[in-house]
Amino acid sequence: MPLTQGQLDGNAAETRAQFTRLMAAITPLEGFTIGVTANLRSKVQLDAWTAAGAYVEHAPLLGIIEFDHVTEVIPSLDHILNVQPELMIFTSAAGVRSVVAAATNSGLLPRLATLLDEVTVFATGVEVAAELTSVGYGVDSIIGSGTTADVLAEVERLVRPNGMVSVQVDGGSDEVATAVEQSGRVVSRISAYRWGPSETPDEALSLVKHSASGRLDALTFTVAGAVDEFIRIAETAGLAQQVKEAPILIICLDRSCADIAIGHGFREVVCPPRPGIASMIRVAELAFASRGTVIELPGHQLNLRGRLVQLDNQPVPLSDRELDVLIRLARRPGAVVSKAELVRSVWGGNANDTHVVEVSVG
Repeated sequence: MPLTQGQLDGNAAETRAQFTRLMAAITPLEGFTIGVTANLRSKVQLDAWTAAGAYVEHAPLLGIIEFDHVTEVIPSLDHILNVQPELMIFTSAAGVRSVVAAATNSGLLPRLATLLDEVTVFATGVEVAAELTSVGYGVDSIIGSGTTADVLAEVERLVRPNGMVSVQVDGGSDEVATAVEQSGRVVSRISAYRWGPSETPDEALSLVKHSASGRLDALTFTVAGAVDEFIRIAETAGLAQQVKEAPILIICLDRSCADIAIGHGFREVVCPPRPGIASMIRVAELAFASRGTVIELPGHQLNLRGRLVQLDNQPVPLSDRELDVLIRLARRPGAVVSKAELVRSVWGGNANDTHVVEVSVG
């Protein structure tokens, strides 16, 4: 007997209810693979993403080249202490740690503490502010967006033209300091490190390849320079177009980083309203909340969520190749996908025999 429309609607409702119960039983990002590109404090990020249920692939895209404290950092710090700026801007937690270390090693820590008590102190993010407070210094304002435009707006509001502003330069990026300088203020810079090439180039290239092949669901960037380096590696490997067209979510720490990613042509770029790792994870959870795929089979239900596969709510162990084939077929339900096309997209054209598809499908 054919089912009535009411029965069909009821079955659909029950299917949705089953899927909702299934999703409630797993952590928000379970099954999804997140690529983490950070170098500084990467363990904190890896632990946070893992705790949210994600698979994590990590490859620092940038190396750290520290400046010599005696010849470079301490003279800059001494100059700032002598000129007495009206405002000090800290742009990274690593920069805070380096400045404090230089002040400690040089005996300038008491003078730094006095200066920070007397001047207005800005932090361009919650993590930067937390680093300052952890070493006993107050923060007058947290510029949550972290964008150069918002920093500049606050500088123009508080500091008169020709007033002195000190800027801790983040990894060699001079964007904030240059913008403040161009606004007519006098800028004194201090930087303890700059970014260089990745210290693990093979891992960096692997991350690019996995992004291009669709192995990653999302890629995170916490500094704009890492986006530029990712594209440089991709261009060198001949994969620039593939990574830009891949169905991958780009999650940036702040608006400035996101603007760089958009400028490079990534299709889907998001960033939290306030910089922070927890905020980035929340953005990912919201983005992936509706990305599970339910496939109705005769007498069975297949749930595909990232790289998590469940048949009738039970996990199905699949090899990477088998899973890659399934994901590509699931993206085009009802469509005919040729073996040659699967070979190109899954094996990257490295397989000469289309029978490898039959082996994977079984």
